[in-house]
Amino acid sequence: LAAALPLLDWVGFDVKAPFAEYAPIVGRDGGPAARAALARLLASGVPHQIRCTVPPQLDETALDRLRAELAALGVTHLVWQTYRLTALSTEHSA
Repeated sequence: LAAALPLLDWVGFDVKAPFAEYAPIVGRDGGPAARAALARLLASGVPHQIRCTVPPQLDETALDRLRAELAALGVTHLVWQTYRLTALSTEHSA
């Protein structure tokens, strides 16, 4: 990421969940790496959009935690995207 950022004009960065809650959402503990990548992006000055496609597993309390975590990192605008269940995401169809 550090090598790529100077070459980029813009970055869309999708945050999946509060960083401590990544594993249940993405299937692995990627929260620390996602947090570090986001911090690096924010420090780089590259224009960006931070967004979250809200999965059904996240309740309003989790979304509040996510908002607070992102604000603490310096995110001033977050785009919420609607989660759409697809045939490929059958693990969420229960």
